[in-house]
Amino acid sequence: DRIVINQPGTSINSQSIRLINTAGQSFVPAGINSSANTVELKVSNLQSGVYWLELKKKDGSKIVERIMIRH
Repeated sequence: DRIVINQPGTSINSQSIRLINTAGQSFVPAGINSSANTVELKVSNLQSGVYWLELKKKDGSKIVERIMIRH
């Protein structure tokens, strides 16, 4: 169970990634593997459900995407 984020042409800072559940609880994913523009998140330890993935880029801008985790 993993999520792979690929942002061509953008450096991703793996220190600035978090998942937020529908109750507003914030989680920093365990098992982050990253390269220059790709990040792989291990999500097997999270419960199934809807989350918001928040990614802060090095230029200070944010990307927020709604995702569903199902096991």
